[in-house]
Amino acid sequence: MRRLRALGLCMVAALAISAIAVSSASAEAPEYGRCIKKAKAEGGGYSNSGCTTSVETGAKFDWVAGPGPKAHFTSVERFVFTAKYNNCISARGEEQIAEEDLSAARIAREKEEIARAEELEHEAAIHQAAANAYREKAGLTKEGCEKLIAEEKAKAPAELETVSGTTVVCGGVTSEGEYTGPKTIANLVTSFTECTTSGFKCTSPGAEPGEIVTSALNGELGVIKKEATKTKVGIDLAPPPGTVETEFTCGGFVHVVVTGSVIHEVRGNVMILTENESFAQNKGKQKPEKFEGLEADVLESSIGGGPNVQSGLTLRGFLTNEEKIEVNTVV
Repeated sequence: MRRLRALGLCMVAALAISAIAVSSASAEAPEYGRCIKKAKAEGGGYSNSGCTTSVETGAKFDWVAGPGPKAHFTSVERFVFTAKYNNCISARGEEQIAEEDLSAARIAREKEEIARAEELEHEAAIHQAAANAYREKAGLTKEGCEKLIAEEKAKAPAELETVSGTTVVCGGVTSEGEYTGPKTIANLVTSFTECTTSGFKCTSPGAEPGEIVTSALNGELGVIKKEATKTKVGIDLAPPPGTVETEFTCGGFVHVVVTGSVIHEVRGNVMILTENESFAQNKGKQKPEKFEGLEADVLESSIGGGPNVQSGLTLRGFLTNEEKIEVNTVV
């Protein structure tokens, strides 16, 4: 399919998401649990509501490792693309097709394949008209559309990028999973929607157009950086051994398989019901790429059966726990 040839092997995948298992956290890693207020201050335990300051007498709080009976959590995007953005993205895709057709038409004319050149020029005109119609719906010029795309892309719910710089941008994120132990989560499935690259929709097998769905991922807590005053912690997410993070096809032609795992920082030492969650990357390099003292755990994408290319995931979500839970870096 000529229309996606320009994407080649530099296309990615956000979202984000190996047949390799999550790296084991050290014995000193943080843990999930609940800081429970005592009926009255007495005995050993903790003096503060985050259960980070231990005392031997007059304790006000007890630490209970692991999740409580309500261990489920969900997450959704924090920002939604506007209709203008979607129309501008569609316009960009149609115009790219027109440009490819015109380029092929010029080559055909050089070869004196006049009938073929005229056919391609006719197709180019159709796609250019479609691009103009989408911009008219958006009420913007080409320059206005490009400016809007850049502005909204900076707030995109999810963006998956290879180290070569090509991205898949998704306009929606829905996740759900459960806490399963003091250091683990499981059954985390994420659905990315409105996923496109250069205006072409990217879709997982059996999903709706533009929807990328991950495997059921597992996660384990670990230390990103241990400091005297503050320890940065995160969770490493990966599929079970023998499965992939996700796979999808863009434009009905380019097949992408994403393997590996992804780490994102989490907030520690406070009981949380809701919070903003963030996955960060820059030019395909995840931030962070590994836990302290351990090997790197990153995403990789194979495009069209080609070699794996390192990839990064940006995600901006709003997480809601079924009941308050804490990541404690001290106990």
